[in-house]
Amino acid sequence: MDVDTSDALEHLGGRIDALSVHVDALAVSLRAEFQDGLADNRRHAEGLFEKSILHAEELFEKSVRHTERLFEESRRHAEGLFGESRQHAEGLFEESRRHADGLFDDLRRRTDVLFETLRDDIRVLSEGFAAVSVKLDSLRR
Repeated sequence: MDVDTSDALEHLGGRIDALSVHVDALAVSLRAEFQDGLADNRRHAEGLFEKSILHAEELFEKSVRHTERLFEESRRHAEGLFGESRQHAEGLFEESRRHADGLFDDLRRRTDVLFETLRDDIRVLSEGFAAVSVKLDSLRR
């Protein structure tokens, strides 16, 4: 090997050693940037997770309030329907009572007519028995 080649190889070895130091420094720098990036990503992900938890809790509270409001509206509606049903039933009961009173009055009038007719029949029979008794008495004498 000649002197020029030997010098070139030595110079090349020095450059390789310098490049190796530079690559090692770059690797350390990249590792630090990568770790910082991971730490930033982790903090960002944790922040998003916390926001998600808060949002989920807000949605849950809204859902609870909405459900309570719907339940209250349903209860009021049911009470309204119950009141309407009760009024309707009371109206039907009152109408039935008036109808029953009318039927009772009709029956009372018919019963009065039947009793009056029965009294007349008893009076006619009594007068007939009295007349027959008088005739029998007169015939016996």
